[in-house]
Amino acid sequence: PTLSCVGMSAAAFLPPVVAAWEQAGSNLATGGAVDPEAFLVAVEKLAPIADSLGRVFNFLGNEMAENVEEVRTALKNHPADRLRDLVRREVVEKRHKEPGAASNALRWLVREARFIFSLLEKITDGIDSRTAATEAYQETLAPFHGPMLQRTFLWGLWASSGTEAVLASLGGGQEVDVTVSQARALVVAGGA
Repeated sequence: PTLSCVGMSAAAFLPPVVAAWEQAGSNLATGGAVDPEAFLVAVEKLAPIADSLGRVFNFLGNEMAENVEEVRTALKNHPADRLRDLVRREVVEKRHKEPGAASNALRWLVREARFIFSLLEKITDGIDSRTAATEAYQETLAPFHGPMLQRTFLWGLWASSGTEAVLASLGGGQEVDVTVSQARALVVAGGA
C-alpha cells in the first residue's frame, strides 16, 4: 500500500518527491545508468499523487507499489548495480517475460510515472485536471490497455477530482501558486 498525500502539507510532500527524482535522474543527466534503489524510492514517493485524483485512482498507487516490490525481489535474487544491467540479464537468461520479471514491472513503472508527470505538466500549464488526465492517459497508458480497460479508465478519469481539489490535495493548504511551482519542479525533475 502507498502513503497518501491527502491531508499532508506540501512542505511534507512535494519537495521530498522532487528531491528523490532529482537524485534518481542525476545519473541520467550525466549519461550514466539508473541506480535501482534511487529510482524505486523516487517511484514510491511519486505514487501517492494518484490519491490526489480521487479514490478511483487508489489502484494506480497500489499497482506502482506492487511493481516496486517485484523489482526489489528481482534485485534481491539477481543483484545488479544498475537497472539496465538487471534488464539485460533477464533478457539474456530469457526470464524477461516470466511472471514477476523486473523487466515487465519496470516497463509499467515507467508508463505509470509518465502518466503522472504528463498529468502534472498539463495541470500546471492551466489545463483542467479531468481534461489533463484524459490527455495524459491517451498519451501514456491507453496504447497498452485493451478496449475494455480503456473505457473503464476513461470513465474513472471523468469521475476524478477537479483541478482545485487536486491542487488543494497536493498543496495541503498552501497557496496554489506555491503548489503549482513545486509540481512544475517535479515535472522537470522527472524529465517530462
